[in-house]
Amino acid sequence: MKKWVKYFIYLFIGIALVVVVTGLFTERSVEQTLSQMPELKSEEFAEFPDYLKKHSDQDIFLIFAHADDELTVLGAVAHIKELHPDAPIHWLIVSDNGKGKIFPGTCYRQTASDCRYQEAVQVSKCMGIAEPIRMNFKDGGLAQAENLKQKILKEIENTAGTRGIAAVFTHDPPGLYGHPDHVAVSDAVREIFQNKKIPIVSVALTEYFKKVIPRIPPGNQRPFPPITHAYTLSDSDRRKIICASKSYPSQKQVLFALQLGLSAEKFWTLLSKNFLSIQ
Repeated sequence: MKKWVKYFIYLFIGIALVVVVTGLFTERSVEQTLSQMPELKSEEFAEFPDYLKKHSDQDIFLIFAHADDELTVLGAVAHIKELHPDAPIHWLIVSDNGKGKIFPGTCYRQTASDCRYQEAVQVSKCMGIAEPIRMNFKDGGLAQAENLKQKILKEIENTAGTRGIAAVFTHDPPGLYGHPDHVAVSDAVREIFQNKKIPIVSVALTEYFKKVIPRIPPGNQRPFPPITHAYTLSDSDRRKIICASKSYPSQKQVLFALQLGLSAEKFWTLLSKNFLSIQ
């Protein structure tokens, strides 16, 4: 074997070891940070979903821009299904999911739109809710979409029963990390329900997550909503959320980043609570 080949092999092995050791160190550091993160006292917030005890037969809507955006509130959704197995939960995916990056080798002979929708269908099975309704607005263009609010309202009216609506889950006003599609859907949903006295539920971040989640664009950032409710995740809830998270192999890179470089199992095991903002 030629010397330069040996040197190349040694160099490759050295780089691989550095990557592995750095990854393990980073993972251990994040894991330690999450496990030592000071717990917010549950008694400071109302326990969710107490409100739904009086409205368990009414419709609940999940309205999100893309398949996988719903993962931020699935702890509360899992708890609702545990308390009220027959609760009618409807899920609207507003975009066609056609623009996001697809992890190589995960969408064989499928368009990104069809692939991500099929993944969302699997999530609905994990959670025990109805299959999602896709509205097929152009991914990445919701902020410029014509009649977005009116068409979301029309879909709600076509889907809802006659018993009324108990709650609506959607994006927080800043769109978690500033995604324009998230912000557009949040604004539309809040305009629809602002005068209807129906709770609008979104994820709320602790101070630690506000610091570590990157935000785009850097300017004109909206403030995060306050935490108003907390829900302690049960083992059953975690299993459902992990099942849901694993149902998106095409979004492996994105979810890995949002899970701070941890596997779904580690991330959701370390998180003991789902914090929410209800307005």
